[in-house]
Amino acid sequence: MLKNGNTQKMYNEIISGLSNNPKRLFPKFFYDEKGSALFDKICELDEYYPTRTELKIMEENIDEIVSLFDEQTLFIEFGSGSSLKTRLVLSNLDRLGAYIPIDISEDHLIKTA
Repeated sequence: MLKNGNTQKMYNEIISGLSNNPKRLFPKFFYDEKGSALFDKICELDEYYPTRTELKIMEENIDEIVSLFDEQTLFIEFGSGSSLKTRLVLSNLDRLGAYIPIDISEDHLIKTA
C-alpha cells in the first residue's frame, strides 16, 4: 500500500490498533485502489448525498469559483479521490498555474490523474 518508506510506521499503527480493546484500525488503511473504488461506488448511492450536494453548490457557483483562479494559482487538492468535483472546476478554467492532487491511495491517485 505505501511505497514511500512508511511501512514500519504503518505496521506499528496496525499492531497498536489491533492490540487495543476494542480493536481498531484507522480508515486510511482501507484506501488502497480497491477501497478507493468502493468509496467511489458509495458516493453514487442515493443515500450518500454529500458529493451530489457539493457538486450542485459548485455547479451553481462555478463562474464565481473559477474567477478566483489566475495563471499563478497553485490548486492543491487534499483527498482528491476520483477528482469528480475538481474536473468541474478544471473544465471551466481558462487559466491556472498548476494543479496538484493529493490522496492517501497512491495507486488510485495515479490512475485518476
